[in-house]
Amino acid sequence: MLKSRCLLALSVVPLFALTGADPAANMTAAFAGSGAPVPFHGAIHGSVTATEPFSPGSDPACNANFTGDPSAPGASISLFDESVGNFTYLGHSRLEAVSCIDPLSPFSMGHGIIHAANGDELWIAFANTGIPSPADPSLILVDGLQWLAGGTGRFAGASGVQACSFTIQLETAATGTIHGACDGTLIYDASVRRARL
Repeated sequence: MLKSRCLLALSVVPLFALTGADPAANMTAAFAGSGAPVPFHGAIHGSVTATEPFSPGSDPACNANFTGDPSAPGASISLFDESVGNFTYLGHSRLEAVSCIDPLSPFSMGHGIIHAANGDELWIAFANTGIPSPADPSLILVDGLQWLAGGTGRFAGASGVQACSFTIQLETAATGTIHGACDGTLIYDASVRRARL
């Protein structure tokens, strides 16, 4: 279900890391939500699973992705994130995300869905960098930006941006656990929520 919805979102949200354009400007222009900006915070924990390019279950967007050199794009590893947590205005939430990881650099990008407690969805696109911890190479330290890019219910037409920091503890070469938090700004039409109450 995530793949079909996120591929639809990706048809609207280009893989900005390949364009050379300013991703924040692209997302702001593409998703000018209505309403006043409000602080947006969240924390998640869950599991991650990596899939090699073109392997069964790999994400199509990652298979057609990048090697770090925009002039020579190539496939990248699919990293699937299944997490739970709490986000402002969403309550207890479930996150499904796919990161496309460049195996030759610390860069990744991806897309996902935050499912609110009431079933509304908030769609995200993101760009991250990840490096192994000097003290423990199996602990990956990840920092990045997430662009809030529409959704369903009260988040239809939502926009915003948040900075995120995560740790991924690798258990095997292909599996691990993730913990992290995000802080930023959300713009959405709160009147949609009030009208549904």
